[in-house]
Amino acid sequence: MSNQRTLNLIKDYQSDVKLFMKLFYEKYFRKDVLRAWHEGVIPQEGKLTDSVEYELHGIGCCVFFPEREVNFDFGPDLRTDGFDLWRLQQYIKRNPNPERYPSPDELETSFKRLVESGEIKKIYENSNLYFFSNAD
Repeated sequence: MSNQRTLNLIKDYQSDVKLFMKLFYEKYFRKDVLRAWHEGVIPQEGKLTDSVEYELHGIGCCVFFPEREVNFDFGPDLRTDGFDLWRLQQYIKRNPNPERYPSPDELETSFKRLVESGEIKKIYENSNLYFFSNAD
């Protein structure tokens, strides 16, 4: 069993987060989303375009695209490329083409292999987020 479907899933997930950050910056001219929210500069939830909405929560954000949604947490130093198994599972469930991605069992097995191989790792021990090892 190949890890390729899982790697494609992670890259799609990260691309949607990157798109959110681009749209957010174009609207608010800020990259520090959580700080802007906590300072009261931006609302907790809102629209970035006619078809893209967001809702901030805790240390994360849920973005609602027309046909899918992505839920992510902000990492240290304004990083937004982190992911975990639960978020990837939710991304598949809220995607119009879940057949493109691994089954739940395949995802779990592949994710463990990626961790064991060192291709993905936690940025620090108490984090729930994983990052590509070559992304540091």
